[in-house]
Amino acid sequence: MMRIGIVAFVLACVAAGCGRHSGELEVMLPPWFSPDASHPSIQRVFDEYRAKYPALSLRFGPGKANLLLEKLLLMAKEGHLPDIIMFKTAWTMDLVSRGILTPLPPELAEAVKENCLGILVPVVSSNGRVWAVPYDMDVRLIHYRTDLVDSTGLPAPQTGWTYDEFITLAQALTNDANGDGSVDVWGFAAPGARSQSTVAQFLPWAWALGAELPLADRWVVDQPAIARAMGIYAALVDSLEVAPPDLHTLEQADVYQGVVSGRFAMAEGGSWEISMIRDNSAFAATIAQAPLPVLDGGRIVTCADGWAFGFTTSDIQRTAVAAPLLATLFSGSHQRQKLIDHGWLPTISEGVAWVEEELGSAVAWSLGHCRSVPGGRGWSAASNAIIDALQEVLAGKVGPETALKNAQFRLETFAP
Repeated sequence: MMRIGIVAFVLACVAAGCGRHSGELEVMLPPWFSPDASHPSIQRVFDEYRAKYPALSLRFGPGKANLLLEKLLLMAKEGHLPDIIMFKTAWTMDLVSRGILTPLPPELAEAVKENCLGILVPVVSSNGRVWAVPYDMDVRLIHYRTDLVDSTGLPAPQTGWTYDEFITLAQALTNDANGDGSVDVWGFAAPGARSQSTVAQFLPWAWALGAELPLADRWVVDQPAIARAMGIYAALVDSLEVAPPDLHTLEQADVYQGVVSGRFAMAEGGSWEISMIRDNSAFAATIAQAPLPVLDGGRIVTCADGWAFGFTTSDIQRTAVAAPLLATLFSGSHQRQKLIDHGWLPTISEGVAWVEEELGSAVAWSLGHCRSVPGGRGWSAASNAIIDALQEVLAGKVGPETALKNAQFRLETFAP
């Protein structure tokens, strides 16, 4: 049960007149969270809210996360931000440091602190204030073809499987079926293109080897553990030849398409893709999930990333009007319904039990062993430094140590 009554908070606010403010309230969302017929649980919340508060205006940002951040920064510079914005949870403190976000009202802030998954609270909090309401999250998994794995005679991926087992299986799955000298099915793939999703799916490998971000309150990307993780990625393409040579060009969507089309027998992907695979792949009945393999560091760490809502207005009346909307989106009833409808993970602690029920033990186990994308002031610059270094390594330009040394220099010299 939620430790603070979200529903009671909403009703009290509406009874006090929060829903009768005469001005327009504007909310900006990424297009994939559009409250329409394809997203019934979100549509229901917005429809019910608009019935009480008709002057609600929606605006939709660009279709890629990086472009959305640039759009928000430009709008802030031009002075016409919406009242509520939706953004990557890891951007929270960057947006705070730029003066874009304002603190949540006390009741809503307390609800977030009391009910949110513990790994997310530090990412949206600072100096005793809460700056965002986490809405959606994702953990990294291995998606794999059960029929192809069965054909190898090797054990299927499972909780606790080792890196050696992972490589052995990836090699057995890499297949030139028609004997023309070209690989038809690659054993493994992960996104390597220059994007935030690449960093989110690379971090678990670095964390499992002992990387710490931040390190001693600084963004230090030039760490041996990060270099080793980049070496692992590069070896998948070069010496082991179980991943496609164009790995450094693959975005998250490309990897997903490779899984559903049969190009990749195993791939690292997100938990939110499970329902998409179920609905769109001819191989859906033979695609299962497992946690990431154990590296020689002995730790298994997956990565949680997601989206949050925050206020850009400090107008007390506007935030009072908007608070019930965000409280409802954070509530247990909505968080469970969106999990059922879309496979999107809940951000509240009571939702962990629902995940095993809806998505299985591999996802629930991974959720219980995850840490959040770091976030914090300067994280955007640090993540871009990691992306740049990984791109250089996967493209075969330099080794991991040199790439990270150069990235650290640029980070310390040019980052704002």
